[in-house]
Amino acid sequence: MSKKSTQKSAKPRRPEGFKQEALELAKQLGVSKAAKELGVYDSQIYQWRKAAEMQANCSQREDELIAENARLKKELALHKEELAIAKKAEVGAAFRYFARSLA
Repeated sequence: MSKKSTQKSAKPRRPEGFKQEALELAKQLGVSKAAKELGVYDSQIYQWRKAAEMQANCSQREDELIAENARLKKELALHKEELAIAKKAEVGAAFRYFARSLA
């Protein structure tokens, strides 16, 4: 007796280039026509579009965070420099105070 396989066959995985071209075609022709022309389901194109939008939003957010990080690093460097100047001024003032008290 032979056993039948109960596993589903793997769906073909489309390359990123194909997905990008499908999304461009869907913009031009509409999702339904593009799906029929490419031999995929409408829902697949909608999924690819949603994933591309999410990726774009993540990239935009990453760019914003990188810019904010750079701004904060500059601000921190400025505050460190101001603190170093204040410490030098404090040491100088303390030195003058003790010099006067000894004289």
